[in-house]
Amino acid sequence: MQRLKQSLSSLPTPSIPSFSSSPGDKTTPPPLDPELLASLSARRELASNVQATFSLLVHHLSKQRPSPVSGRGNATDLAVRWFGDELVKGAEELQDSRYSLRHVGEMSQQHAQLATAYHDQLAMGFLEPVEARAAEYKDLFKDVKEAEKKRSTLESVMAKMEKGKKDPAEFEREFDQAEWAYQDDCSRLRRRAEQLESTLQDDVDALRQLVEVQLGATSLVGSRVGQIG
Repeated sequence: MQRLKQSLSSLPTPSIPSFSSSPGDKTTPPPLDPELLASLSARRELASNVQATFSLLVHHLSKQRPSPVSGRGNATDLAVRWFGDELVKGAEELQDSRYSLRHVGEMSQQHAQLATAYHDQLAMGFLEPVEARAAEYKDLFKDVKEAEKKRSTLESVMAKMEKGKKDPAEFEREFDQAEWAYQDDCSRLRRRAEQLESTLQDDVDALRQLVEVQLGATSLVGSRVGQIG
């Protein structure tokens, strides 16, 4: 029995690994670099605001309404259609400025014919990509919150290990699982953040193109009106 006690006393005591060499090392790093996260947060807000306002614009442009003129029935169409129809009808009854009225009216009718296709192009060419980008940012920040939860879990396990409340082997398994889950989330978040960072110039180019399309359409209408005058 004495020899058994001596043998047991000679065995090394299991030690719990230390994860902090100084008070500043007690926490694990965040899932994404704070500066990168701040940059992505600003771009997320921009994408969300652009998506909301541009969606309102497209909806407003493409919304059909009944004619405001009494006696025109309940049919609905774009406002520019009703405007053009009234000018054409008015030109048939007026002698003065008949040509100008008819020309503006016919232009408005043509505008109405092209408007639906134009609105569809705006929606597919600009609105849908903006909505998709806004959704990507929303999903990213949702996953960042989930990663922060796993980070808290990992730090909780590390704190328990340092206090030595459980069997070291059990803690090691729990720590390995928590560390793997957190590191896996961090790796995936970094890849997605890098992908979003690489799309910055594409987003800027798309917005610039949208502005150019709007300015081009305004300039075209202005030149046509100038020709009539």
